[in-house]
Amino acid sequence: MNLTQLHDGIEVPEYATRVPWLVTKPQLREYLPAGALSESRGWPLLRFTLLGVNATFGFNFIWHPESRLLAVGFDAPTGADIDAVFAANATALRSRLGEPNTVNHPDSHHVMWRDERVWVNYSAGVPEQANRVRNHRLSVNFHAGMPRAWVPANERTLAEVKRLLNLMPGVEVVEIHFNPAGTTISLSIGSPRSLARLAHLPHCVNFVMSVGIDHYHEANGELSASAPAGILYRMLIDGPREPEPDGFSTKLQILGIYLAADLRDLGILTEGEADRLSVLFNNNEDGINDT
Repeated sequence: MNLTQLHDGIEVPEYATRVPWLVTKPQLREYLPAGALSESRGWPLLRFTLLGVNATFGFNFIWHPESRLLAVGFDAPTGADIDAVFAANATALRSRLGEPNTVNHPDSHHVMWRDERVWVNYSAGVPEQANRVRNHRLSVNFHAGMPRAWVPANERTLAEVKRLLNLMPGVEVVEIHFNPAGTTISLSIGSPRSLARLAHLPHCVNFVMSVGIDHYHEANGELSASAPAGILYRMLIDGPREPEPDGFSTKLQILGIYLAADLRDLGILTEGEADRLSVLFNNNEDGINDT
């Protein structure tokens, strides 16, 4: 077994099968015998040997927006012999994967292997809080299978804002993360004029815009560290995306209002479309002539 062999899925030697990435939870049961799996908090669990490490592994369908398999791993205590357990498991992983090519700090209890499609991460660090139980964690992740800028159908405002950002010249929405507390939209911007327009928006809408490296593409070997396309501009917009019962526009909606106005001024949106979006983002869909 090596990283390349992990591209096609997870081998389960006890059951002489290989589980492919991106299967659904019902499909998982097509690869494993009936009754072999247990479940905890929605995670299918199976004890088997993965890369020479025998443990009860959880199958992660949570990270994928369509509930498909993206990772397999465990996070569990081992007791007082955790240092010996870490050393034994790290040796087993090395015998199959070679020397770690991303993180190789056995004294700090952390090793990691990675290529353009998968990564294997094993750690057993000492927690900062003395009262915390010390766990060891092993995960195998299929990072090539994640749609980075996916927006679900019920996220109406986010879908519209994503569309407007993609209409800006030289701008591409590369990655989106969101939860009830806020939204992060990561952009690749190839136009200085568009960058200047977008850089002005945090002052108008009161959100944070930061600059960072696109580590995902860098890790996949698609970009050199110095490539301009490897820079991501991240909009960190706190608060809900859809309006509260009082009807006031959210920060994301206000961002949409400014984007629609800019795109209208650039001649990319028609007056009618800009007006429709203004009505939508102001939560007044009864009609644009309402007062």
